[in-house]
Amino acid sequence: MEEKLGVACSVTLVGGLALAVLAKLGLGKVATFFSNSLITGFTVGASIHVCTSQVRTLLGLRVPRYNGSFKVIRTWVAVLSNIHRTNPATLIVSVISILAVYLVKKFVNERYKARLKVPIPIDLLLVVGATVVSYFAGLHVNYGVSVVKDVPTGVPIPRIPEVTHGLEFVTDAVAIMVVCYAQSVAMAKILALKNNYKVDADQEMFACGVVNIVSSVFSGFVAAGSMSRSLVQEGAGGRTQVASLVAAALVFVVIMVLGPYLYHLPGCVLSAIIVVSLRAMILKILTVRSLWRKSPVDAVVWCVTCVAVVVLDVDIGLLVGVVVSVVLVLVRSQVHIVDVVEEIRVGVSRVWRPKGQYRTQQDMAGTRVAKINGPLFFANAEMVINSIFEKTGVNPINMKQEGELVVEEIVDQNGGTELSVVFSSQSREDVESRSEDTPADVDKVQEVQADRPTPDELSLKKSMLPVRKLILDMSGVTFVDEMGVEALNLLIAEYDSVGIDVYIAAVPTRCLGQLKSAGFVSKHRDIIFVTTEAVFEHLS
Repeated sequence: MEEKLGVACSVTLVGGLALAVLAKLGLGKVATFFSNSLITGFTVGASIHVCTSQVRTLLGLRVPRYNGSFKVIRTWVAVLSNIHRTNPATLIVSVISILAVYLVKKFVNERYKARLKVPIPIDLLLVVGATVVSYFAGLHVNYGVSVVKDVPTGVPIPRIPEVTHGLEFVTDAVAIMVVCYAQSVAMAKILALKNNYKVDADQEMFACGVVNIVSSVFSGFVAAGSMSRSLVQEGAGGRTQVASLVAAALVFVVIMVLGPYLYHLPGCVLSAIIVVSLRAMILKILTVRSLWRKSPVDAVVWCVTCVAVVVLDVDIGLLVGVVVSVVLVLVRSQVHIVDVVEEIRVGVSRVWRPKGQYRTQQDMAGTRVAKINGPLFFANAEMVINSIFEKTGVNPINMKQEGELVVEEIVDQNGGTELSVVFSSQSREDVESRSEDTPADVDKVQEVQADRPTPDELSLKKSMLPVRKLILDMSGVTFVDEMGVEALNLLIAEYDSVGIDVYIAAVPTRCLGQLKSAGFVSKHRDIIFVTTEAVFEHLS
């Protein structure tokens, strides 16, 4: 046992040190990847875990504890299988406790909070009252109600854990701490949104690291933000760190002095307080419908995260939620990212809006303005180019394929001389159907060559294109990577090959530096303009 305790304390110490260092490096901002939907889904799932763990205590059942994936489902199966063994006395105490806490908080503290200087501390009163009743009524001895029993007093002697044990499990230590930090910052963000204050992610990470370092010195295990305790405190009216300080002081007094006096406290009373405190969090399930109407993507993140946490456990569920969020971000970066826009004159102002939405739009004949509404990077570069081809109505690749000239080298059967003969696309089938042993028909070659369009015909064909000039509005681009720059070069080259001029407009300053370092600006300096209007002035 001593060795296991040493390993646990070492893992706690190493994990705490890792979190503290990462916080000072500014990596606490990784919490920005936790959207409100992910955080809410995660906390609701964790709340279901906590409530499930309290059910057997509320009913007075003796069912095994499960760990790992599907533990919520397995616990409920065990509870329902043994429901006939419910202790009636425990159930009565649980129901009375739940009703007392709920009714006082809902219909007294909330309704008359303007008149009450201090909310009624129903949790504390219930604990004291239940302990007294349990002692004099002999609930444990006479009715089999489980009680807290012995509460160890005193604080362990501080000592530095063996770091070598923690280094052996450094990967596990970091993984555990990431989950602890995620749970803590998620709870902090939930309460911050509810009470209108901000959360410093780096400070939260550093605090989580320091707490675990101190905990390991006093033979403590991994510590994180407690959802049940946080909600109980918030429900009691605690809003600042003073409330946490008072709560910690009371816990310290209990550990040092009052522990023996809680011997007869029914465990179901504590479970009842926890379940009532989690009620508001679990009821957030009812908000999924309205969230779906507002944002189906956020609703998907919410549901997937919550279900994963409930079914697969807290750590795996959090990972699933983050992965799903990142995947959806990548998917959304490829959808509706390009719009063909037109100018709208509002008084003396000019604005650009998607084509077809307003009747007052104006458009310059033969010119299209395509706006990119997002980043241009490896994940969506190809999609952006194809979308521009589709929405402008001119796909240079298809145009070249339709008028493609097939180059075939024909070997003169007599002299073995290689002749480079150009066939039009209409003659492709004739060329491919000809056997390799069949000599080339020079008259046929000359006839095919005569079908090639003349320069005047090509010029006439280009003048008939719906688009002769394309303006690429990049004001909505957030960043560009190497593949994004290559995509721009490809776009310009493809349109140039069919006689369409491309102009780049409104490149954000943050992206201009990236284009300069990639050599794009020096290569295409003549076609880059500050605004879309500047391009039209240049063309006029």
